[in-house]
Amino acid sequence: MNKINYILIFLFLLAINSFGQGLDQTIVKTIGKEKMFLHFSTPVLLAGETLFYKAYCLERNNELSSISRIAFIELINEKLEVVVRQKIKLKNGHGYGDIFISTDVPSGNYKLLAYTQWMKNWGINGFFQSDISIINPFRSDQNTVLLSSENHSLTATLDIINSDSKNNYGNISAMQININKKKFLKRDKVLLQLNAKNPELINGYFSILVHKKNDFNIPTNNTPAQFSNSEVASHSRNIFFIPEMRGELICGRISPTRPQTVVNQKKVVLSIPGDNAFLEMASADENGKFCFNLSENHSRTEVLLQVLGSKKDDYSIELFQENNIDYSSLTFGKFIINPKMKESILKRSIHNQIENAYYGIKPDTIKVQEKQLPFYGINGTIYELNDYTRFPSFKETLVEIINNVWVSKKGEDNYSVVVEGINQVYNTGAYQPLVIVDGIVIQNLNSLMSYNANKIKSITVIREKYIVGSHIFEGVLDIVTFDNDYAKNVSIIDADKIILNTIVPTKKYFKQAYNKVTSQNSKHIPDYRYQLLWEPELNFSSSTQTLEFYTSDVSGNFEINIVGFTKSGKPIKITETFVVE
Repeated sequence: MNKINYILIFLFLLAINSFGQGLDQTIVKTIGKEKMFLHFSTPVLLAGETLFYKAYCLERNNELSSISRIAFIELINEKLEVVVRQKIKLKNGHGYGDIFISTDVPSGNYKLLAYTQWMKNWGINGFFQSDISIINPFRSDQNTVLLSSENHSLTATLDIINSDSKNNYGNISAMQININKKKFLKRDKVLLQLNAKNPELINGYFSILVHKKNDFNIPTNNTPAQFSNSEVASHSRNIFFIPEMRGELICGRISPTRPQTVVNQKKVVLSIPGDNAFLEMASADENGKFCFNLSENHSRTEVLLQVLGSKKDDYSIELFQENNIDYSSLTFGKFIINPKMKESILKRSIHNQIENAYYGIKPDTIKVQEKQLPFYGINGTIYELNDYTRFPSFKETLVEIINNVWVSKKGEDNYSVVVEGINQVYNTGAYQPLVIVDGIVIQNLNSLMSYNANKIKSITVIREKYIVGSHIFEGVLDIVTFDNDYAKNVSIIDADKIILNTIVPTKKYFKQAYNKVTSQNSKHIPDYRYQLLWEPELNFSSSTQTLEFYTSDVSGNFEINIVGFTKSGKPIKITETFVVE
Protein backbone atom coordinates (compact mmCIF):
# COMPACT_ATOMS: atom_id res chain seq x y z
CA MET A 1 0.00 0.00 0.00
CA ASN A 2 1.48 3.36 -1.04
CA LYS A 3 1.65 6.53 1.01
CA ILE A 4 -1.38 8.15 -0.56
CA ASN A 5 -3.58 5.17 0.35
CA TYR A 6 -2.41 5.35 3.97
CA ILE A 7 -3.33 9.03 4.00
CA LEU A 8 -6.75 8.33 2.50
CA ILE A 9 -7.55 5.65 5.08
CA PHE A 10 -6.42 7.91 7.92
CA LEU A 11 -8.42 10.87 6.61
CA PHE A 12 -11.50 8.76 6.03
CA LEU A 13 -11.40 7.54 9.63
CA LEU A 14 -11.03 11.11 10.80
CA ALA A 15 -13.98 12.15 8.67
CA ILE A 16 -16.40 9.86 10.48
CA ASN A 17 -14.80 9.81 13.91
CA SER A 18 -13.29 13.24 14.47
CA PHE A 19 -15.79 15.87 13.38
CA GLY A 20 -15.20 19.05 15.35
CA GLN A 21 -11.56 18.34 16.09
CA GLY A 22 -8.71 20.48 14.84
CA LEU A 23 -6.55 19.75 11.83
CA ASP A 24 -3.45 17.70 12.52
CA GLN A 25 -0.45 19.71 11.31
CA THR A 26 1.43 16.51 10.44
CA ILE A 27 -1.26 15.77 7.87
CA VAL A 28 -0.99 19.33 6.52
CA LYS A 29 2.77 18.92 6.01
CA THR A 30 2.27 15.53 4.37
CA ILE A 31 -0.49 16.58 1.99
CA GLY A 32 0.31 20.25 1.51
CA LYS A 33 -1.98 23.21 0.85
CA GLU A 34 -3.95 24.31 -2.18
CA LYS A 35 -5.00 27.56 -3.80
CA MET A 36 -7.34 28.34 -6.68
CA PHE A 37 -7.28 30.69 -9.65
CA LEU A 38 -10.15 31.40 -12.07
CA HIS A 39 -9.81 32.65 -15.61
CA PHE A 40 -13.29 34.03 -16.27
CA SER A 41 -14.96 35.85 -19.14
CA THR A 42 -15.98 39.25 -17.76
CA PRO A 43 -16.40 41.17 -14.48
CA VAL A 44 -19.65 42.84 -15.65
CA LEU A 45 -22.58 40.77 -16.86
CA LEU A 46 -26.11 41.49 -17.99
CA ALA A 47 -29.03 39.24 -17.14
CA GLY A 48 -29.30 36.67 -19.92
CA GLU A 49 -25.52 36.33 -20.31
CA THR A 50 -23.26 33.49 -19.26
CA LEU A 51 -20.14 33.69 -17.14
CA PHE A 52 -17.53 31.23 -18.43
CA TYR A 53 -14.68 30.13 -16.18
CA LYS A 54 -11.66 27.84 -16.05
CA ALA A 55 -10.44 26.77 -12.60
CA TYR A 56 -6.78 26.09 -11.84
CA CYS A 57 -5.95 24.41 -8.53
CA LEU A 58 -2.29 24.58 -7.48
CA GLU A 59 -0.22 23.24 -4.60
CA ARG A 60 3.50 23.22 -3.80
CA ASN A 61 5.71 25.29 -6.14
CA ASN A 62 2.55 26.38 -8.00
CA GLU A 63 2.28 23.01 -9.73
CA LEU A 64 -1.20 21.83 -10.62
CA SER A 65 -2.65 20.04 -7.62
CA SER A 66 -3.09 16.30 -7.31
CA ILE A 67 -4.90 16.63 -3.97
CA SER A 68 -8.52 17.54 -4.72
CA ARG A 69 -10.79 16.13 -7.42
CA ILE A 70 -13.72 18.50 -6.75
CA ALA A 71 -13.88 22.30 -6.74
CA PHE A 72 -16.68 24.64 -5.66
CA ILE A 73 -17.61 27.83 -7.53
CA GLU A 74 -19.93 30.32 -5.83
CA LEU A 75 -21.58 33.65 -6.53
CA ILE A 76 -22.35 35.59 -3.32
CA ASN A 77 -24.51 38.71 -3.07
CA GLU A 78 -24.00 41.63 -0.71
CA LYS A 79 -26.46 40.10 1.76
CA LEU A 80 -23.93 37.23 2.02
CA GLU A 81 -26.39 34.84 0.39
CA VAL A 82 -25.27 32.09 -1.98
CA VAL A 83 -26.90 32.90 -5.32
CA VAL A 84 -25.13 30.12 -7.25
CA ARG A 85 -23.08 27.17 -6.02
CA GLN A 86 -21.55 24.78 -8.52
CA LYS A 87 -19.35 21.73 -8.18
CA ILE A 88 -16.92 20.88 -10.96
CA LYS A 89 -14.63 17.93 -11.39
CA LEU A 90 -10.91 18.65 -11.36
CA LYS A 91 -8.72 16.55 -13.62
CA ASN A 92 -4.98 17.02 -13.15
CA GLY A 93 -5.76 20.14 -11.10
CA HIS A 94 -8.04 21.96 -13.53
CA GLY A 95 -11.66 22.04 -14.67
CA TYR A 96 -14.21 24.39 -16.18
CA GLY A 97 -17.87 25.37 -16.26
CA ASP A 98 -20.26 28.25 -16.80
CA ILE A 99 -22.95 30.17 -14.90
CA PHE A 100 -26.03 31.50 -16.71
CA ILE A 101 -27.29 34.75 -15.18
CA SER A 102 -31.07 34.46 -15.17
CA THR A 103 -33.51 37.35 -15.08
CA ASP A 104 -34.28 36.42 -11.45
CA VAL A 105 -30.87 37.73 -10.36
CA PRO A 106 -31.13 41.42 -9.37
CA SER A 107 -28.67 44.13 -10.34
CA GLY A 108 -25.88 44.49 -7.84
CA ASN A 109 -22.34 43.71 -6.79
CA TYR A 110 -21.37 40.10 -6.20
CA LYS A 111 -18.36 38.05 -5.16
CA LEU A 112 -17.08 35.15 -7.24
CA LEU A 113 -15.43 32.49 -5.08
CA ALA A 114 -13.52 29.31 -5.93
CA TYR A 115 -12.22 26.75 -3.44
CA THR A 116 -11.88 23.07 -2.61
CA GLN A 117 -13.15 21.32 0.49
CA TRP A 118 -9.54 20.97 1.68
CA MET A 119 -9.12 24.75 1.43
CA LYS A 120 -12.07 25.29 3.81
CA ASN A 121 -9.72 24.37 6.66
CA TRP A 122 -7.99 27.76 6.21
CA GLY A 123 -11.10 29.88 5.92
CA ILE A 124 -12.48 32.15 3.25
CA ASN A 125 -9.40 34.40 3.06
CA GLY A 126 -7.59 31.54 1.32
CA PHE A 127 -10.25 31.23 -1.43
CA PHE A 128 -10.04 32.77 -4.86
CA GLN A 129 -12.13 35.94 -4.75
CA SER A 130 -13.13 38.40 -7.43
CA ASP A 131 -15.75 41.12 -7.78
CA ILE A 132 -18.54 40.54 -10.27
CA SER A 133 -21.26 43.07 -11.08
CA ILE A 134 -24.61 42.27 -12.66
CA ILE A 135 -26.95 44.60 -14.51
CA ASN A 136 -30.51 43.32 -14.83
CA PRO A 137 -32.42 45.74 -17.10
CA PHE A 138 -35.59 43.64 -16.74
CA ARG A 139 -36.10 44.70 -13.10
CA SER A 140 -37.20 48.09 -11.86
CA ASP A 141 -35.01 48.18 -8.74
CA GLN A 142 -31.57 49.42 -9.81
CA ASN A 143 -30.62 51.25 -6.60
CA THR A 144 -27.56 49.11 -5.93
CA VAL A 145 -25.87 50.12 -9.19
CA LEU A 146 -27.60 53.38 -10.10
CA LEU A 147 -25.69 56.66 -9.92
CA SER A 148 -27.15 58.81 -7.16
CA SER A 149 -28.02 62.46 -7.83
CA GLU A 150 -25.80 63.52 -4.93
CA ASN A 151 -22.73 61.93 -6.51
CA HIS A 152 -23.28 62.37 -10.23
CA SER A 153 -19.58 62.60 -11.01
CA LEU A 154 -18.91 58.96 -10.13
CA THR A 155 -17.89 56.53 -12.87
CA ALA A 156 -17.91 52.75 -13.00
CA THR A 157 -15.40 51.41 -10.49
CA LEU A 158 -14.59 48.01 -9.12
CA ASP A 159 -12.03 46.99 -6.57
CA ILE A 160 -10.21 44.74 -9.04
CA ILE A 161 -6.50 44.33 -9.61
CA ASN A 162 -5.52 45.85 -12.93
CA SER A 163 -3.53 43.65 -15.26
CA ASP A 164 -1.00 44.90 -17.77
CA SER A 165 -2.05 44.47 -21.39
CA LYS A 166 0.09 42.17 -23.50
CA ASN A 167 2.05 41.03 -20.45
CA ASN A 168 3.40 37.51 -20.68
CA TYR A 169 4.07 36.45 -17.11
CA GLY A 170 6.71 33.89 -16.26
CA ASN A 171 8.72 34.52 -19.42
CA ILE A 172 8.24 37.61 -21.57
CA SER A 173 9.04 35.65 -24.73
CA ALA A 174 7.45 32.34 -23.83
CA MET A 175 4.49 32.58 -26.21
CA GLN A 176 3.80 34.54 -29.37
CA ILE A 177 0.42 35.20 -31.02
CA ASN A 178 0.41 35.67 -34.79
CA ILE A 179 -2.90 36.89 -36.20
CA ASN A 180 -3.65 36.92 -39.94
CA LYS A 181 -4.64 40.64 -39.85
CA LYS A 182 -5.52 43.42 -37.44
CA LYS A 183 -8.82 44.55 -38.96
CA PHE A 184 -11.67 42.23 -39.87
CA LEU A 185 -15.08 42.47 -41.47
CA LYS A 186 -18.20 41.06 -39.89
CA ARG A 187 -18.50 37.26 -40.17
CA ASP A 188 -14.86 37.13 -41.20
CA LYS A 189 -12.43 34.28 -40.49
CA VAL A 190 -9.74 34.90 -37.87
CA LEU A 191 -6.65 32.70 -37.92
CA LEU A 192 -4.39 32.51 -34.88
CA GLN A 193 -1.01 30.86 -34.81
CA LEU A 194 0.31 30.34 -31.30
CA ASN A 195 4.03 29.71 -31.04
CA ALA A 196 5.37 28.17 -27.85
CA LYS A 197 8.91 29.47 -27.84
CA ASN A 198 9.65 28.02 -24.44
CA PRO A 199 9.55 24.18 -24.17
CA GLU A 200 7.97 24.54 -20.71
CA LEU A 201 4.70 25.44 -22.44
CA ILE A 202 4.48 21.97 -23.95
CA ASN A 203 1.98 19.90 -21.94
CA GLY A 204 0.99 22.94 -19.88
CA TYR A 205 -2.65 23.86 -19.22
CA PHE A 206 -4.21 27.00 -20.68
CA SER A 207 -7.50 28.61 -21.65
CA ILE A 208 -8.20 31.14 -24.39
CA LEU A 209 -10.95 33.76 -24.46
CA VAL A 210 -11.76 36.10 -27.36
CA HIS A 211 -14.37 38.72 -26.55
CA LYS A 212 -15.39 42.31 -27.18
CA LYS A 213 -13.69 44.71 -24.81
CA ASN A 214 -16.28 45.91 -22.32
CA ASP A 215 -17.74 49.39 -22.68
CA PHE A 216 -17.36 50.15 -18.98
CA ASN A 217 -13.54 50.28 -18.84
CA ILE A 218 -13.48 47.73 -16.04
CA PRO A 219 -10.21 45.78 -15.77
CA THR A 220 -10.30 42.10 -14.92
CA ASN A 221 -8.23 40.43 -12.25
CA ASN A 222 -7.30 37.48 -14.46
CA THR A 223 -3.69 37.79 -13.41
CA PRO A 224 -2.16 34.40 -12.61
CA ALA A 225 1.17 35.96 -11.62
CA GLN A 226 -0.45 37.84 -8.71
CA PHE A 227 -2.25 34.67 -7.68
CA SER A 228 0.78 32.37 -7.90
CA ASN A 229 2.78 34.66 -5.62
CA SER A 230 0.06 34.76 -2.95
CA GLU A 231 0.35 32.81 0.30
CA VAL A 232 -2.26 30.48 1.75
CA ALA A 233 -3.60 31.80 5.05
CA SER A 234 -2.52 30.13 8.28
CA HIS A 235 -4.76 27.44 9.73
CA SER A 236 -7.18 28.89 12.24
CA ARG A 237 -10.19 26.57 12.30
CA ASN A 238 -11.23 23.92 14.80
CA ILE A 239 -13.33 21.97 12.28
CA PHE A 240 -11.67 19.43 10.07
CA PHE A 241 -12.55 19.11 6.36
CA ILE A 242 -10.93 16.19 4.60
CA PRO A 243 -9.77 16.59 0.99
CA GLU A 244 -11.82 15.02 -1.79
CA MET A 245 -8.85 13.07 -3.16
CA ARG A 246 -10.72 10.31 -4.98
CA GLY A 247 -13.97 12.10 -5.79
CA GLU A 248 -17.00 13.72 -4.23
CA LEU A 249 -17.54 13.05 -0.51
CA ILE A 250 -21.06 12.72 0.88
CA CYS A 251 -21.19 12.37 4.65
CA GLY A 252 -24.08 12.16 7.09
CA ARG A 253 -25.61 10.45 10.09
CA ILE A 254 -28.28 7.83 10.75
CA SER A 255 -30.25 8.19 13.97
CA PRO A 256 -32.45 5.44 15.45
CA THR A 257 -36.11 6.29 15.97
CA ARG A 258 -36.58 3.61 18.63
CA PRO A 259 -34.67 3.26 21.92
CA GLN A 260 -31.94 0.64 22.26
CA THR A 261 -31.49 0.44 18.48
CA VAL A 262 -27.85 -0.11 17.53
CA VAL A 263 -26.33 2.02 14.76
CA ASN A 264 -22.72 0.83 14.92
CA GLN A 265 -21.67 -0.95 11.72
CA LYS A 266 -25.09 -0.52 10.16
CA LYS A 267 -24.80 -0.45 6.36
CA VAL A 268 -26.06 2.64 4.56
CA VAL A 269 -26.82 2.23 0.84
CA LEU A 270 -26.61 5.10 -1.63
CA SER A 271 -28.27 4.58 -5.01
CA ILE A 272 -28.17 6.96 -7.97
CA PRO A 273 -30.82 5.44 -10.25
CA GLY A 274 -31.22 5.61 -13.99
CA ASP A 275 -28.88 5.18 -16.91
CA ASN A 276 -25.29 4.69 -15.72
CA ALA A 277 -26.70 3.85 -12.29
CA PHE A 278 -24.39 4.12 -9.30
CA LEU A 279 -24.43 2.07 -6.10
CA GLU A 280 -22.29 2.48 -3.00
CA MET A 281 -22.37 1.22 0.59
CA ALA A 282 -20.84 2.64 3.75
CA SER A 283 -20.68 1.50 7.38
CA ALA A 284 -21.84 3.79 10.17
CA ASP A 285 -19.74 4.24 13.30
CA GLU A 286 -21.04 4.04 16.87
CA ASN A 287 -22.48 7.55 16.49
CA GLY A 288 -24.21 6.71 13.23
CA LYS A 289 -21.83 8.78 11.07
CA PHE A 290 -20.97 7.58 7.56
CA CYS A 291 -19.19 8.79 4.43
CA PHE A 292 -19.48 7.90 0.75
CA ASN A 293 -16.75 8.60 -1.78
CA LEU A 294 -18.27 9.02 -5.25
CA SER A 295 -15.43 8.51 -7.68
CA GLU A 296 -17.70 8.79 -10.74
CA ASN A 297 -19.60 11.80 -12.05
CA HIS A 298 -23.33 11.82 -11.53
CA SER A 299 -25.81 14.07 -13.29
CA ARG A 300 -28.93 13.37 -11.24
CA THR A 301 -29.96 15.55 -8.33
CA GLU A 302 -32.04 12.84 -6.63
CA VAL A 303 -30.36 9.97 -4.81
CA LEU A 304 -31.80 7.32 -2.53
CA LEU A 305 -30.42 6.47 0.89
CA GLN A 306 -31.50 3.49 2.96
CA VAL A 307 -30.28 1.42 5.88
CA LEU A 308 -29.65 -2.16 4.86
CA GLY A 309 -31.71 -4.77 6.70
CA SER A 310 -33.98 -2.18 8.29
CA LYS A 311 -37.26 -0.47 7.56
CA LYS A 312 -37.42 3.22 6.78
CA ASP A 313 -39.25 3.97 10.03
CA ASP A 314 -36.43 2.48 12.13
CA TYR A 315 -33.96 5.28 11.32
CA SER A 316 -33.77 8.86 10.16
CA ILE A 317 -31.01 9.93 7.76
CA GLU A 318 -29.46 13.38 7.45
CA LEU A 319 -26.59 14.63 5.32
CA PHE A 320 -24.09 17.10 6.72
CA GLN A 321 -24.17 20.55 5.21
CA GLU A 322 -21.47 21.00 2.57
CA ASN A 323 -21.15 24.73 3.20
CA ASN A 324 -20.05 25.74 6.75
CA ILE A 325 -18.42 28.90 5.42
CA ASP A 326 -18.33 32.25 7.21
CA TYR A 327 -18.83 34.97 4.56
CA SER A 328 -18.79 37.89 7.01
CA SER A 329 -15.26 39.02 6.05
CA LEU A 330 -16.17 39.55 2.38
CA THR A 331 -15.91 43.10 1.05
CA PHE A 332 -17.58 44.05 -2.21
CA GLY A 333 -16.44 46.32 -5.00
CA LYS A 334 -18.77 49.09 -6.10
CA PHE A 335 -19.95 49.20 -9.70
CA ILE A 336 -22.12 52.18 -10.60
CA ILE A 337 -23.86 52.94 -13.87
CA ASN A 338 -24.44 56.44 -15.19
CA PRO A 339 -26.56 57.89 -18.02
CA LYS A 340 -23.68 57.61 -20.51
CA MET A 341 -23.88 53.82 -20.27
CA LYS A 342 -27.59 53.66 -21.20
CA GLU A 343 -27.11 53.17 -24.94
CA SER A 344 -24.46 50.43 -24.68
CA ILE A 345 -26.46 48.58 -21.98
CA LEU A 346 -29.63 48.74 -24.08
CA LYS A 347 -27.86 47.54 -27.23
CA ARG A 348 -26.10 44.70 -25.43
CA SER A 349 -29.33 43.61 -23.73
CA ILE A 350 -31.18 43.49 -27.07
CA HIS A 351 -28.35 41.51 -28.62
CA ASN A 352 -28.44 39.04 -25.71
CA GLN A 353 -32.16 38.48 -26.13
CA ILE A 354 -31.73 37.80 -29.84
CA GLU A 355 -28.85 35.39 -29.22
CA ASN A 356 -30.84 33.54 -26.56
CA ALA A 357 -33.82 33.29 -28.91
CA TYR A 358 -31.62 31.46 -31.42
CA TYR A 359 -29.86 29.27 -28.85
CA GLY A 360 -31.71 26.20 -30.15
CA ILE A 361 -29.74 26.32 -33.41
CA LYS A 362 -26.46 27.35 -31.73
CA PRO A 363 -26.38 25.00 -28.76
CA ASP A 364 -23.53 23.90 -26.58
CA THR A 365 -23.35 20.12 -26.26
CA ILE A 366 -22.77 18.08 -23.13
CA LYS A 367 -19.98 15.57 -23.52
CA VAL A 368 -21.47 12.11 -23.26
CA GLN A 369 -20.30 10.30 -20.18
CA GLU A 370 -18.77 6.95 -20.98
CA LYS A 371 -20.98 4.02 -20.15
CA GLN A 372 -19.70 2.53 -16.91
CA LEU A 373 -19.54 -1.17 -16.25
CA PRO A 374 -21.84 -2.30 -13.44
CA PHE A 375 -20.14 -2.52 -10.05
CA TYR A 376 -19.93 -6.30 -10.37
CA GLY A 377 -18.01 -6.07 -13.65
CA ILE A 378 -18.69 -8.36 -16.60
CA ASN A 379 -19.57 -11.46 -14.59
CA GLY A 380 -22.95 -13.13 -14.61
CA THR A 381 -25.57 -14.44 -16.96
CA ILE A 382 -27.63 -11.81 -18.80
CA TYR A 383 -31.21 -12.58 -19.80
CA GLU A 384 -32.46 -10.18 -22.49
CA LEU A 385 -36.19 -10.70 -22.04
CA ASN A 386 -37.07 -9.85 -25.64
CA ASP A 387 -35.31 -13.10 -26.56
CA TYR A 388 -37.88 -15.10 -24.56
CA THR A 389 -41.61 -15.54 -24.36
CA ARG A 390 -42.94 -12.64 -22.32
CA PHE A 391 -44.83 -13.26 -19.06
CA PRO A 392 -47.04 -10.64 -17.38
CA SER A 393 -45.27 -10.22 -14.02
CA PHE A 394 -41.73 -10.24 -12.70
CA LYS A 395 -42.60 -13.19 -10.46
CA GLU A 396 -43.75 -15.32 -13.38
CA THR A 397 -40.70 -14.30 -15.40
CA LEU A 398 -38.37 -15.53 -12.62
CA VAL A 399 -40.21 -18.83 -12.37
CA GLU A 400 -40.46 -19.50 -16.12
CA ILE A 401 -37.24 -18.06 -17.57
CA ILE A 402 -34.46 -17.39 -15.05
CA ASN A 403 -32.36 -20.41 -14.11
CA ASN A 404 -30.94 -21.02 -10.61
CA VAL A 405 -33.24 -18.38 -9.09
CA TRP A 406 -36.57 -18.98 -7.37
CA VAL A 407 -39.12 -17.14 -5.29
CA SER A 408 -39.74 -17.85 -1.63
CA LYS A 409 -42.75 -16.63 0.33
CA LYS A 410 -43.32 -16.33 4.05
CA GLY A 411 -46.76 -15.45 5.37
CA GLU A 412 -49.51 -13.76 3.41
CA ASP A 413 -47.45 -11.33 1.35
CA ASN A 414 -43.76 -11.43 2.23
CA TYR A 415 -41.59 -12.43 -0.73
CA SER A 416 -37.88 -13.13 -0.99
CA VAL A 417 -35.60 -14.35 -3.76
CA VAL A 418 -33.14 -17.22 -3.53
CA VAL A 419 -30.07 -17.47 -5.80
CA GLU A 420 -28.41 -20.87 -6.00
CA GLY A 421 -24.67 -20.50 -5.76
CA ILE A 422 -22.22 -22.22 -8.10
CA ASN A 423 -21.36 -25.74 -6.87
CA GLN A 424 -23.91 -25.23 -4.09
CA VAL A 425 -26.49 -27.95 -3.51
CA TYR A 426 -28.89 -25.57 -1.74
CA ASN A 427 -28.93 -22.11 -0.24
CA THR A 428 -28.38 -22.24 3.50
CA GLY A 429 -30.10 -18.90 4.00
CA ALA A 430 -27.11 -17.42 5.80
CA TYR A 431 -26.94 -14.57 3.30
CA GLN A 432 -29.55 -12.86 1.13
CA PRO A 433 -29.00 -11.95 -2.53
CA LEU A 434 -28.58 -8.34 -3.54
CA VAL A 435 -31.62 -7.31 -5.61
CA ILE A 436 -31.20 -4.17 -7.71
CA VAL A 437 -33.61 -2.43 -10.08
CA ASP A 438 -32.20 0.43 -12.19
CA GLY A 439 -29.39 0.84 -9.66
CA ILE A 440 -31.69 0.86 -6.60
CA VAL A 441 -31.33 -1.73 -3.88
CA ILE A 442 -34.76 -3.29 -3.28
CA GLN A 443 -35.28 -4.72 0.21
CA ASN A 444 -39.04 -5.15 0.18
CA LEU A 445 -39.82 -7.29 -2.88
CA ASN A 446 -43.63 -7.33 -2.69
CA SER A 447 -44.21 -4.57 -5.26
CA LEU A 448 -41.49 -5.96 -7.53
CA MET A 449 -43.19 -9.36 -7.75
CA SER A 450 -46.26 -7.91 -9.43
CA TYR A 451 -44.33 -5.40 -11.56
CA ASN A 452 -45.16 -5.42 -15.28
CA ALA A 453 -42.42 -7.56 -16.87
CA ASN A 454 -43.01 -5.92 -20.28
CA LYS A 455 -41.19 -2.87 -18.90
CA ILE A 456 -38.09 -4.93 -18.01
CA LYS A 457 -35.27 -4.99 -20.52
CA SER A 458 -32.87 -7.46 -18.90
CA ILE A 459 -32.09 -9.47 -15.78
CA THR A 460 -28.51 -10.30 -14.86
CA VAL A 461 -27.77 -13.11 -12.39
CA ILE A 462 -24.52 -13.35 -10.41
CA ARG A 463 -24.30 -16.71 -8.63
CA GLU A 464 -21.10 -16.13 -6.67
CA LYS A 465 -21.08 -14.56 -3.23
CA TYR A 466 -20.60 -10.85 -3.63
CA ILE A 467 -19.11 -8.39 -1.14
CA VAL A 468 -20.05 -4.71 -1.20
CA GLY A 469 -18.20 -2.77 1.49
CA SER A 470 -18.01 -5.45 4.18
CA HIS A 471 -21.45 -6.90 3.51
CA ILE A 472 -21.78 -10.36 1.99
CA PHE A 473 -24.57 -11.20 -0.44
CA GLU A 474 -25.52 -14.60 -1.77
CA GLY A 475 -25.39 -13.53 -5.40
CA VAL A 476 -26.79 -10.54 -7.27
CA LEU A 477 -30.00 -10.04 -9.23
CA ASP A 478 -29.67 -6.91 -11.39
CA ILE A 479 -32.88 -5.81 -13.15
CA VAL A 480 -32.86 -3.05 -15.80
CA THR A 481 -36.04 -1.48 -17.17
CA PHE A 482 -36.30 -0.06 -20.70
CA ASP A 483 -36.78 3.53 -19.50
CA ASN A 484 -34.75 3.32 -16.28
CA ASP A 485 -37.84 4.62 -14.48
CA TYR A 486 -38.68 2.00 -11.86
CA ALA A 487 -38.36 4.55 -9.05
CA LYS A 488 -40.82 6.88 -10.80
CA ASN A 489 -43.51 4.23 -11.03
CA VAL A 490 -42.99 2.29 -7.81
CA SER A 491 -42.54 3.68 -4.31
CA ILE A 492 -39.24 2.55 -2.77
CA ILE A 493 -40.68 2.25 0.72
CA ASP A 494 -37.41 1.69 2.60
CA ALA A 495 -35.46 4.59 1.05
CA ASP A 496 -35.18 8.32 1.71
CA LYS A 497 -35.01 10.60 -1.31
CA ILE A 498 -32.18 13.14 -0.94
CA ILE A 499 -31.46 16.13 -3.22
CA LEU A 500 -27.78 16.66 -4.05
CA ASN A 501 -25.93 19.50 -5.72
CA THR A 502 -24.65 17.67 -8.78
CA ILE A 503 -21.34 18.09 -10.53
CA VAL A 504 -21.51 20.42 -13.53
CA PRO A 505 -21.46 18.34 -16.73
CA THR A 506 -18.55 18.84 -19.13
CA LYS A 507 -19.54 20.79 -22.24
CA LYS A 508 -18.27 21.26 -25.73
CA TYR A 509 -18.97 24.90 -26.51
CA PHE A 510 -20.61 25.96 -29.77
CA LYS A 511 -18.32 27.49 -32.42
CA GLN A 512 -19.91 29.52 -35.19
CA ALA A 513 -18.50 28.89 -38.66
CA TYR A 514 -19.09 30.70 -41.95
CA ASN A 515 -17.78 28.49 -44.72
CA LYS A 516 -19.22 27.49 -48.08
CA VAL A 517 -21.48 24.90 -46.46
CA THR A 518 -22.82 26.95 -43.53
CA SER A 519 -22.85 30.52 -44.86
CA GLN A 520 -25.97 30.07 -47.00
CA ASN A 521 -27.92 28.43 -44.18
CA SER A 522 -26.78 31.09 -41.68
CA LYS A 523 -27.39 34.03 -43.98
CA HIS A 524 -30.66 35.13 -42.36
CA ILE A 525 -29.74 34.19 -38.78
CA PRO A 526 -28.52 37.15 -36.71
CA ASP A 527 -25.17 36.78 -34.96
CA TYR A 528 -24.66 39.11 -32.02
CA ARG A 529 -21.93 37.23 -30.20
CA TYR A 530 -19.78 39.42 -27.96
CA GLN A 531 -17.68 36.37 -27.15
CA LEU A 532 -16.15 34.88 -30.29
CA LEU A 533 -14.16 32.02 -28.79
CA TRP A 534 -13.94 30.20 -25.47
CA GLU A 535 -11.62 27.21 -25.37
CA PRO A 536 -11.03 26.12 -21.75
CA GLU A 537 -8.76 23.20 -22.70
CA LEU A 538 -5.99 24.74 -24.76
CA ASN A 539 -2.92 22.51 -24.73
CA PHE A 540 0.37 22.56 -26.61
CA SER A 541 1.29 19.11 -27.82
CA SER A 542 3.85 20.75 -30.12
CA SER A 543 5.48 24.16 -30.37
CA THR A 544 2.85 25.51 -32.79
CA GLN A 545 -0.91 25.59 -32.38
CA THR A 546 -3.33 26.95 -34.99
CA LEU A 547 -6.84 28.12 -34.09
CA GLU A 548 -9.62 29.61 -36.16
CA PHE A 549 -12.89 31.34 -35.35
CA TYR A 550 -15.28 33.81 -36.97
CA THR A 551 -16.29 37.35 -36.12
CA SER A 552 -19.97 38.17 -35.58
CA ASP A 553 -22.28 41.05 -36.52
CA VAL A 554 -20.89 43.06 -33.59
CA SER A 555 -18.24 45.64 -34.42
CA GLY A 556 -15.67 47.16 -32.09
CA ASN A 557 -12.41 46.34 -30.35
CA PHE A 558 -11.85 42.71 -29.42
CA GLU A 559 -9.27 41.10 -27.16
CA ILE A 560 -7.54 37.72 -27.25
CA ASN A 561 -6.75 36.56 -23.75
CA ILE A 562 -4.64 33.42 -23.03
CA VAL A 563 -4.17 32.38 -19.41
CA GLY A 564 -2.69 29.32 -17.76
CA PHE A 565 0.23 27.57 -16.13
CA THR A 566 3.15 25.60 -17.45
CA LYS A 567 3.64 22.06 -16.28
CA SER A 568 6.21 23.32 -13.74
CA GLY A 569 3.78 25.93 -12.38
CA LYS A 570 4.90 29.13 -14.10
CA PRO A 571 1.98 31.53 -14.68
CA ILE A 572 1.29 32.68 -18.22
CA LYS A 573 -0.93 35.50 -19.44
CA ILE A 574 -0.77 37.09 -22.87
CA THR A 575 -3.21 39.37 -24.68
CA GLU A 576 -3.62 40.69 -28.19
CA THR A 577 -6.25 42.96 -29.79
CA PHE A 578 -7.94 43.36 -33.15
CA VAL A 579 -10.79 45.38 -34.65
CA VAL A 580 -14.04 44.33 -36.29
CA GLU A 581 -15.42 47.01 -38.62
